Amino acid sequence: MKFLLRTNQFKWVSLALFVFSIFPSIVILGFEDPFTSRVNQSASGAVKRFFNVSRVRAGSKDSQKLIKLFDLVNEGVQKLRDEIDDENKRRIANAQPRMIRFKVFQHYKDRIQYLVQTSGSSRLYMLKLNSSRAFADGEVISVDLRLLREGGVTEYFKYFPDKNSMIDGKASVRELIELLPNEENMKIEIPNLVKQIDFFTKKEFLSHLKQGSSYQVVTSDLLDCDSCSGGYRIKKISSLQRERVTCSVCGGEGKVTKKVSFQIVWDPTKADVEGPIKK
Repeated sequence: MKFLLRTNQFKWVSLALFVFSIFPSIVILGFEDPFTSRVNQSASGAVKRFFNVSRVRAGSKDSQKLIKLFDLVNEGVQKLRDEIDDENKRRIANAQPRMIRFKVFQHYKDRIQYLVQTSGSSRLYMLKLNSSRAFADGEVISVDLRLLREGGVTEYFKYFPDKNSMIDGKASVRELIELLPNEENMKIEIPNLVKQIDFFTKKEFLSHLKQGSSYQVVTSDLLDCDSCSGGYRIKKISSLQRERVTCSVCGGEGKVTKKVSFQIVWDPTKADVEGPIKK
């Protein structure tokens, strides 16, 4: 059964992406408060009907149907809870320390400066480490992202300058600097987590309805057959003769199972418990 929810309490907003640092592969997710009015979603192909809780009487068939619809609403709440859990897991994961991997193109100076490339890129950087460490060409240097800062532009001499380039073989690249760790730059930011929501109790559900909220759920329901009346239809034999025959659509039951989008409301101005939503 598919669930759709419309209320003045919930709304999911598209996630916005923010580029972090100079590395295009590193992104963090922006997430807005979901607990405001939810935009009504259409149930494609479903018959639209209202279900008026204010007219439901205890112990009736309508009361049993209301319990079913209430359970469907809480199934939708569970889906929202799962989405919140997934988003909070992403936020926690994004807050963890990240290591950036550089492949050594060539050693440049004092085992501190190396010409490097980032993964999947041919662009060169001059990486300046915070201490002397020996790496051979082609090896990988891992640097904590929290310690990495962008510097200025620096020049280096190519080992094998191109004949068409400058005579002295100079080239310029962007400098990346590995800072010395300290309490400030090594701290881990505590992510702002989305507050989890609770399931509705029956009392809360009725209270929200009475305050004007409405809920939309999609399920299957038995409705009157559109092809007959009470399971039978009149077949014309001749201009003067008619025959009462069993409906081939519903098999004489007078009812067929259809996908229905119920809008659950509290409306004392309506006399009926249930009915079609007029356009």
